[in-house]
Amino acid sequence: MTDSTHDQLSAQDMLKRVFQIAEIAANSDVDMDESFAAACTKDKNRPKKHEDAVSV
Repeated sequence: MTDSTHDQLSAQDMLKRVFQIAEIAANSDVDMDESFAAACTKDKNRPKKHEDAVSV
């Protein structure tokens, strides 16, 4: 069942979009090593389990 209000992307259009995003990412000035280290850093304030998360 498709929703007629949303345009369906062809496989070719989808690939074009993926490559555009990849090109933007490749040209960005992000230090991947620094980003990876920041993502892996343990944060003492980060909830350990889903149940520990504070609801908003």
